[in-house]
Amino acid sequence: MQEVKASGKQASYEACRDGLIRWARNKTITASRAPNKIWEAAGLEVKVNPELRLTIDQKKYVVKLYFKAPELTAARQENMLFLLSETAPQGVEAAILDVRRGELVTAQEQDPNLDALMISDAAAFAALL
Repeated sequence: MQEVKASGKQASYEACRDGLIRWARNKTITASRAPNKIWEAAGLEVKVNPELRLTIDQKKYVVKLYFKAPELTAARQENMLFLLSETAPQGVEAAILDVRRGELVTAQEQDPNLDALMISDAAAFAALL
């Protein structure tokens, strides 16, 4: 294993490792690579690239990994979960694994108007192109 030279990166890797260990403790987890998908609205195509398919204690998830120190904003989290859930197979829940904090974030109560908002944003963006 190659050592990390930059001390800032070393601390970041350690924080992520510690968070992942805390989160995974006492869980039965199987993982595989998740395929990329395309979400399309109003002529705009968005590549959705979850990193993992996880089965955690027999529940299936499609997961985007988040490693950064700043917390994920509520709006960005909501948008990511929307795109993941829209492209996830039937019976698979969308989730973001905040590795550093050791949290699996799922869409508990998704805004019912988010679909219309995302489609209208896609149409506005496509009109600019």
